[in-house]
Amino acid sequence: MIDNITFESYFCSSVDYGSSASTSASRIYPNPASSEVTVEAPVISGNPATLDIMNIQGQLIQQQTLLHEKTNIDIRGLAKGVYILMLHSNDNTEVMQMVKE
Repeated sequence: MIDNITFESYFCSSVDYGSSASTSASRIYPNPASSEVTVEAPVISGNPATLDIMNIQGQLIQQQTLLHEKTNIDIRGLAKGVYILMLHSNDNTEVMQMVKE
């Protein structure tokens, strides 16, 4: 028997799936990774970006504020698998995929 069901929704003014034809200014590397990834994102002074790391079921696993255009993120605590990254910056949201080895 199911007692509680919670749905979360996100509104995106734009979505970038990180394709090679993308004009996105954001990127994550190395991918796949085992201990740390670097996120490069356009950050305007006084307007930091937010990075949400979600598992494949859509559960928020980790959230980090990005204050600089290049930020290293420790992912050693994440289980191996595929993660969805939502980068919220400057009234835009970009969606990327990351593989943890």
